[in-house]
Amino acid sequence: MLTPSAEISAARTEMGMPSIGIYSYELFQFYDVDTIIRAVSVKDTSAEEMAELMVGRKLDTDYTRKSTVQKESAMEVSGLTLLSKDHKKKLLNNITFSLRRGEILCIAGIDGNGPNELVEALTGLVQPDEGAVKIQGIDVTKISIQFRNTHGLTCIPEDRHKYGLVLGYTMEQNLLLKKYRNEPFSKHGFINFKACF
Repeated sequence: MLTPSAEISAARTEMGMPSIGIYSYELFQFYDVDTIIRAVSVKDTSAEEMAELMVGRKLDTDYTRKSTVQKESAMEVSGLTLLSKDHKKKLLNNITFSLRRGEILCIAGIDGNGPNELVEALTGLVQPDEGAVKIQGIDVTKISIQFRNTHGLTCIPEDRHKYGLVLGYTMEQNLLLKKYRNEPFSKHGFINFKACF
């Protein structure tokens, strides 16, 4: 966890190899370009100052972007309820929301108060006790994780080592985890290793 004064440095060499870490003298010895990321107190920084720090210059306040939000529904969640294993506690209680194409929905919560359980229910890692999850109008509540992935649901897990990667696999094998069922990587259920690597 970063403290307000902490700085992280992300640098690259001429070869394009990234190195992410806390400031060190090796930075000057091996790297050509350095990007510095600072932890900033949100409470003491205005939105305009935050934007200026992010892009490195003052932004024109008259500039407005056309909204990307469309009328078409991307995801609908209704009455999602998840009980604890002993069925004594509601981990999720009647969660309902809708998300349109182009819209960004932020759900925040303290660990242990439901955010992880909501992600697990939306992605299909656990089956809710009540309610429904629809992606692009299709009820996926009892449909496989693979179906959800191929119909537009993507998740960046909180613990990428536990849920995002197979640590014993190579980088190439991990990249193929969502694609190995499709041609040219497989045909009639058999993996074509030459196409994979």
